[in-house]
Amino acid sequence: MKTNSEKFVNYYEQTSKYSVKWAKSRKLLEAQLLTYNTNRPLAQQLRSAHQALAEKLLYLYSVSIHYHQAYVAQLVPGTTPLPALWTNNVQLSQMLTCSERTVQNLRQRLRSAGIITREVWHGTNCQYELFLSPQVLHLQRGGDPDNQVDAFFVAPGPTVSTPHRKLYRIL
Repeated sequence: MKTNSEKFVNYYEQTSKYSVKWAKSRKLLEAQLLTYNTNRPLAQQLRSAHQALAEKLLYLYSVSIHYHQAYVAQLVPGTTPLPALWTNNVQLSQMLTCSERTVQNLRQRLRSAGIITREVWHGTNCQYELFLSPQVLHLQRGGDPDNQVDAFFVAPGPTVSTPHRKLYRIL
């Protein structure tokens, strides 16, 4: 029979939500930018505008994670992947007070740097999905100070090769 403290711990583990910790994620982002900029020519380095966009994306992603858990479904490590960030260039350009084309260029450089891992385009008049690198996310379960982001990024297993079928041509 479980004690009251064991019941509380079990209940807490089932009901606690994950959140993106802003300060810790920002430090991870700064470290990633520093690592990327090391030994690169100045023309290829990520600058303050790139960092500003990445910080806005982290902020929007933290809001998106909170909304997803409140209204869609709880995050469960190993079974559900992290949701995508749905955004558009108009929203980002208004947040950064720049043009939409500038946001496109900044996004492209962040993608080549590996901060944005994947984009899914849904057309000109729709929002697109962004997936951020786990190296810049600090995903924390309520009350636990450890980064839990690795539990959602499972390394792909070995691929099973299927035997090749021989194709016969009928003459």
